Amino acid sequence: MFIERADGNRLEKDYQEIKTKYDEMILTNEKYRKEIEKYQMNLLEEKDLLEKIQRYVRKLELQNEYLTRENNEYRKKMALIKDSGIGKIAIKGYHLLKRIVR
Repeated sequence: MFIERADGNRLEKDYQEIKTKYDEMILTNEKYRKEIEKYQMNLLEEKDLLEKIQRYVRKLELQNEYLTRENNEYRKKMALIKDSGIGKIAIKGYHLLKRIVR
């Protein structure tokens, strides 16, 4: 009877140790799960931010393309003006008026 009781106490003690370790593992697991969820949320927020930045960059690229085309058109018009004799006279007159106004 004494041996059975000693073994029973040992089993109870082992059970308590295992249960304590199990409870600690559950708490640790819960802590890691919360950390993973936090990192997932951060990743989603960063993904959204990157998508917004990409859309903004694309908008700026389109705007830049439009302005480049417009600039090229004005250069062509200015070349036509500068290459003609009347255009050269008009430019000199413009610069002269500019000096007078100052």
